Amino acid sequence: METALPPSPSSISNIYYLANTPMYLYTMMRQDNYVVLLAERDSTELMNEFDKLAASEMTKQDEVAFLYAVLISLTFKPYIEVGDFMKHVQADVKYE
Repeated sequence: METALPPSPSSISNIYYLANTPMYLYTMMRQDNYVVLLAERDSTELMNEFDKLAASEMTKQDEVAFLYAVLISLTFKPYIEVGDFMKHVQADVKYE
């Protein structure tokens, strides 16, 4: 069984703070070592973590940055594993 996700480093927050377009956020997050590390985790674990975070009240930008890091880490996974989940996210999640 996997352990809890490691806390996000400041690099994730910095990318989120500096992102002026969705493409910049996506591109820079995918290049970050932490997001690549997250992508090595089980898809189900990441999807559950995303749902848990998305349902919680986030009061800090660092929390939102971590949410995006988890979501973007799923883009490294095969579509067959995460495609339906991504459709759900696209339809149901309101982005900042």
